[in-house]
Amino acid sequence: MTDSGLSFYQALAPMYDHLTAGDDYEALGQSLANVLAPVTTGPRLLDVATGTGRSAEIWRRLGYQVIGCDLSFEMLRSANVKRSLAGIPLAACDMRRLPFLSSRFDVVTCVDDAVNHLGDEADLLASFSEARRVLAPGGVYLFDVNSAAAYAWFDEEHVLRHDDSLFVWRGRPAAEPGKHCAEVIALRRTPGGWQGTEGTLTETYFDRKLLRRCLGRAGLTVLGAYGWRDGGLVLSGSEEVGPKTYWVTRVAT
Repeated sequence: MTDSGLSFYQALAPMYDHLTAGDDYEALGQSLANVLAPVTTGPRLLDVATGTGRSAEIWRRLGYQVIGCDLSFEMLRSANVKRSLAGIPLAACDMRRLPFLSSRFDVVTCVDDAVNHLGDEADLLASFSEARRVLAPGGVYLFDVNSAAAYAWFDEEHVLRHDDSLFVWRGRPAAEPGKHCAEVIALRRTPGGWQGTEGTLTETYFDRKLLRRCLGRAGLTVLGAYGWRDGGLVLSGSEEVGPKTYWVTRVAT
């Protein structure tokens, strides 16, 4: 993640849950758990880029023993004060350098397009390799990435309103191939008036060929790639389905 992107998320942390209140984490979490259930070998789960802990909370409710980590101290601060996350250990770290022992987890998850905040192929390989390192034999790595369709939306201008929140998005393709930038203003109405933050986000589109190559080099075998359609996950084959692709992989034997 760029320094400007990290600074934006640090400032966004206190209002992040409010701004994303319309996202159906429950439905997605249950669908992902249904995909994971037949292939996982144990309950120890590391939730990478956990943010304010919404995904970690769902994973624990579904029976996993969860540890969460994130690059943003402020996101973790917001997670740490939630009663619903009491007892879940949280660590500040970079997904390319995880501070955990090898073979520590049965499952590693990384959702909400956190992988797209990596800068290039070297970062991607480093992240995948770290996920592989901390997984036990037979462990499963689940992550998502934005599709090309998502970046068609990303590169446009949008004004989104949800209850007392306002999100102004001005996207554009960057000069570097595969890069996408957006200037973002996030506002929330409070008793004292409107409060908010603004910043610039830069993300990287990774195509399937590159993802498969880096997964293979990291020692991870693809079990399936899924898209989200009509309120559920569907195997997407060789094509991208919906705004995100959810990759389910396993430690190669």
